[in-house]
Amino acid sequence: KQWYQRRVRGTTPTPVMVHLLVLFLLVLLAPTLHGARLRVLSTPQGETHPEPCAVICSGIARFDGDHSWFDSYHSWGKATKTVFIDDCKFVSKPLVTVTSQGSGCPGVVVHDVKYYRFAVYTIDDVLAEEVNRHQCDLT
Repeated sequence: KQWYQRRVRGTTPTPVMVHLLVLFLLVLLAPTLHGARLRVLSTPQGETHPEPCAVICSGIARFDGDHSWFDSYHSWGKATKTVFIDDCKFVSKPLVTVTSQGSGCPGVVVHDVKYYRFAVYTIDDVLAEEVNRHQCDLT
């Protein structure tokens, strides 16, 4: 826990963090707006699709779920977790945004996104045992 407290103590929110919070709130509130429609302006593949194809899918990947945190084979010293999203029924690679939730949980980076799954790994060097002990969920 000390490794995390040292990094957080005395820091202030950066403009990027504030922008991400505003973006998160907009995405959260968008479905509640009267007459609001989701419009896809661009995709990672550069393709566009008809409006009914736009899908928002959200959930929580629990730390103790079917695929818990494990020590990365590719990035030594990092913990990683695979999240399966096939129930979202995406037809192409989605745009994925993830944060780790829990006291003392490290930041994460999304990688290897497919239409049915994605993986994350920790930014800081930390063992999977420690991430599981902190009960770090992904949202």
